[in-house]
Amino acid sequence: MSAPQPEEPLPQALHIWRAAVVYGIAAFAIGFVFGVIRELALLPLAGRRMAHVIEFPFVTLAVCIAAWRIVLWREAWSAKALALWGVCGTLVLIALESIFALYVVGVPLAAYLEGYNVAQGALFPFGLAIMIAAPFVIGKFLRRTGA
Repeated sequence: MSAPQPEEPLPQALHIWRAAVVYGIAAFAIGFVFGVIRELALLPLAGRRMAHVIEFPFVTLAVCIAAWRIVLWREAWSAKALALWGVCGTLVLIALESIFALYVVGVPLAAYLEGYNVAQGALFPFGLAIMIAAPFVIGKFLRRTGA
């Protein structure tokens, strides 16, 4: 006699994980493209701080658009699933970004961690918070509007 198989939890978990990985990779790609634009075009014109300030809303909007597209990918997202893939997708982004910065580019750890220090004006943690919340907020909005 075999054990009963779970009907929906495994597929739901796989959908969440797939959405989180796609979301994290999309956010990394978006950040990479805007980072190149920032370094090549904005930095020489506006300086380091202003280049980050100018870039931030565009990156944030692009990541929210990615979240919106992924929310539409599957109709039946529960509130819990939306919240979970927002968190997991953000963790995927942090992992990719950390590996790229520390091991590919060779940024020293102390310099890398400065990007998380809001007391020194870092915007990245605010972007991460928005990235975590975006799937949940967008999913709730779409449900309310019937979209």
